[in-house]
Amino acid sequence: MHVAGTGEAEFDPSTYTCPKTGRGPLAPGWEVKVTPVMTCHKVVRVKFDYWGFQGRVETAIRDRQRRLFHSSLRQAQCLSHKWNGLTMADIRELEATVQRKLVAQRAA
Repeated sequence: MHVAGTGEAEFDPSTYTCPKTGRGPLAPGWEVKVTPVMTCHKVVRVKFDYWGFQGRVETAIRDRQRRLFHSSLRQAQCLSHKWNGLTMADIRELEATVQRKLVAQRAA
């Protein structure tokens, strides 16, 4: 489901089909129609102990984290053609490249 104004049109699993595997697009109700389904849980604890702001700030942080997590999963699904079929050596090289870029950004 694309949410207007979020810039996520290119990462819409309801329209994406992986050219390598032919998987997709994800139709409504896909999660109850396929087996097996991998379930991912992420535990997030937020504690903001300032009277008068606590509820609002904790809610804002929790909501933002949920949007970030969902966005990341949507991107992973819609970029599956880039990572499907990679070997461990390929993945390690990608990780090393990203690490070098991060070090360069921190140094700048």
